Amino acid sequence: MATGVKFYNVEVNDFIARKQTTHPELSADWLKLEELYNKKLWHQLTLKIQELVEKPSMQEGDHLITLYTNFVSFFENKINPLSLVEIIAHVIKQYTNKKEAIAFLEKIETKVKANDEALALCKVLQGQIYLEDLNDLDATEKIIEELEGSLEDADGVTPVHGRFYKLASEYY
Repeated sequence: MATGVKFYNVEVNDFIARKQTTHPELSADWLKLEELYNKKLWHQLTLKIQELVEKPSMQEGDHLITLYTNFVSFFENKINPLSLVEIIAHVIKQYTNKKEAIAFLEKIETKVKANDEALALCKVLQGQIYLEDLNDLDATEKIIEELEGSLEDADGVTPVHGRFYKLASEYY
């Protein structure tokens, strides 16, 4: 079993090494990601990834999709579910096929279903795609109705509330 863990680290470290050469302007960021990953500092790693996904050079092409597929997906179960979905919110913008983005969010939903806020944010992101990109008003309305009750029951105001109300106001 230990060899599985070692291979897993080698695979991720190879991905990071490739990124350091293809994105020299982000070399220090990739080095820090590798260090945090190898030390299993999941919270700090999450914060660094959240910072990285907002960098302009990462917004081009499918860099965020490959970041998720070749890096984040290996430890997504170790990080805060809401933080994971916040990262995913950036990743889905790079999907040119918005139905694939919806399918990706549905897959993420199953991984974060134990966290109400993360699940609600997944739904809101789906609603935004249905409304803004696919112009599917029925699917958007269904999501708004589904979330309305659960967000009203939530204690206080969560980070998801603002996005939900923005979606609802754009729909109505």
